[in-house]
Amino acid sequence: MKLPSLCLSFLSVSVLFSTTTAQAATFTYSLIEIGTFDQNGSFSSVDALNNVGDAVVSSSGIDSDLLLRNGSLEDLGPLPEGISRVSATSINDNGQIAGFAATQNGGSVPFIWEDGQFTILPTIETGEERFESSIADINNSGQAVGVSAGRLDGQPVIWEDGSLNVLQGFEDEAGSFSPNAINDTGQIVGTTSDAQGTSATLWQNGQVVDLGAAENITGISDALDINNFGLTVGHAENEARVFATVWQDGVATFIDQTVDVVDSFGFPISTAHAVNNLGQVVGTKQNGTGNFAFIWDEESGLLNLENLIDPLLGWTLNFASDINDRGQITGFGLNADGEARGFLLTPADLSVPAPVPLPAGVSLLLAALASFKIMGRRRKISVA
Repeated sequence: MKLPSLCLSFLSVSVLFSTTTAQAATFTYSLIEIGTFDQNGSFSSVDALNNVGDAVVSSSGIDSDLLLRNGSLEDLGPLPEGISRVSATSINDNGQIAGFAATQNGGSVPFIWEDGQFTILPTIETGEERFESSIADINNSGQAVGVSAGRLDGQPVIWEDGSLNVLQGFEDEAGSFSPNAINDTGQIVGTTSDAQGTSATLWQNGQVVDLGAAENITGISDALDINNFGLTVGHAENEARVFATVWQDGVATFIDQTVDVVDSFGFPISTAHAVNNLGQVVGTKQNGTGNFAFIWDEESGLLNLENLIDPLLGWTLNFASDINDRGQITGFGLNADGEARGFLLTPADLSVPAPVPLPAGVSLLLAALASFKIMGRRRKISVA
C-alpha cells in the first residue's frame, strides 16, 4: 500500500523518542523516556523487559509493538498475512517475543517473533471461525503459556517447540484458569475465576495449588508473576482491602497495607506486577491523587520510585510493568509536559547505551495509517 505524500513528509520529521538522564551520583536511577511513533501520538508504554535489557514497547500510531534493543527502537517487520495488529506481552533473554496477533475477522492468534520472523502458533480447534487465543509469557527455554479459545470456551495451554498442549489438572475444576507467567523451571502462575471471584493459582507438573487459600487471604487474589525460585507476586484481599502480595511456599505476605485512598469498588489499593530473581518486586499503588510506581524488597520495604529519580525531570511514574535481574525497571507515566510516555529506569551504577532514532523505512510507512493501538492485559492500562 502506498501512502499519500503528506504522510511520507510527516514521517520524515517524526520524533520517536528522547533521552533524559538523571544524575547518577545523586539519584538511585537514571531515566530514559520512550516517545511515541509520531509527533501527535497520545501514549507510549514499555511493557516487558528481559535480563539483557531489551524491552517491548507499545506506541500510538503503529500497528505493531516495537523492540527496544541496544539503545535503539526497532520495527518487528512486516506483519503475517491476515494479521491486522500485533501486541507483544513478553520477551525472553534470547530475544524471542511472544504475544497475540489480531486477525482480520476480529479474533486473535498466538505468535512468537524471533530474528525478524513471526511464527503463528497452533490453536485448539473448536469449529469456530473466530479464535481468541494469546500468549501471556515466554520463558528462556521458549516455553510459552496462555489461553487457546473459541468464542465460547477457552483452555489454559503451553506451547513448546511449536506444539500445543493443554495444561493438565484443571479438568475437574469448576472455574477457568488463565496463565499469567512461567519461570525457567516450568512453574506457571495465574488466576482461576469462578462464580465466587478470582483466586491466585500455581501450576507445576500437573499439580494445582490454590494460593488464594492462604489463611490470611479473605477474598479475591491474583498471581501475576513468578521468579525462578518460586516467589510469586500479585495482589490479594485481607479484611481491609486488596493489597500487593507475595507468596513463597504457599505463604502469603501483604507487602503493603497502607490505605492512602478510599476505594469502594473492590479494586486493588496496590498490585505487584513483576519480580526478578533477586526478590525485587515492582508494581503500582493508589494514593490520594492517582497511582505511583513502587519497588519493594525485604530489606528496604515499599518505596515510591518517583523519590528515587531526579525531581528536576518533572516525571510522574504511574505504572511499573517489569524488572530484570540487573535492576532495570520499565513502565509508563507522565513526563514534564504531562504526556503519557514509557520509561526505562536504570540503576545509577549500571550504564546502558542511549537510544538513537529509528530510521524511517518501508515497514514504518506501512504502519503510518494504522489506528492508535489500545493497551490491554495486565501490563497495558490507561494512565489515570
